[in-house]
Amino acid sequence: LKARACKDDWFCSDIFETTCFVEGIKPAHIELLSEPDPKYPGEGAQGLIDRRKGFADVLKEPSWLGYRYQPFAAGIGFEGQATALKGVVISYAKNIGAYSFPPAEVEVWAGENKDQLKLIKKLNVVQPTGYQGSKVESLSVPLAPVAYRYYKVIARPVPKLPQWHNGKGEKGWIFVDEMFFY
Repeated sequence: LKARACKDDWFCSDIFETTCFVEGIKPAHIELLSEPDPKYPGEGAQGLIDRRKGFADVLKEPSWLGYRYQPFAAGIGFEGQATALKGVVISYAKNIGAYSFPPAEVEVWAGENKDQLKLIKKLNVVQPTGYQGSKVESLSVPLAPVAYRYYKVIARPVPKLPQWHNGKGEKGWIFVDEMFFY
């Protein structure tokens, strides 16, 4: 959403920009399948569906789950009938100066339960090519609408920061605060 306030014979305001999310389908169960870094534990799995957004320039805020040395992985269960999702949205912090990049790669697995899964989508994510302002962004992963009872989402951090970055060659971070299901 972008907004600007204007009035006749006055200067217009700067453009205000924010990302808004539609609530979507609420899962019956969500669990972390990989533990976040101890410095950025967030509020656990329930923090992914509590509709509390973080700020990209305050990564110690409890909304954020931070991952650097292992991928983010969450399991999502839907009660009763299998649910056909059209997409999964991951809300993440982009704070290039703090080594927080979009995920390098996202995988979505699905099946009848967490022991019977197949890969249904793999997405390589375009990375920034220079420093940018900090902001909360979303990554939308479109899915073929086939019904499953259980989904697993894996998001991998950037393995090496690019040559233009001050921390070139170091591992990147991913910070996730919410997930939405449609």
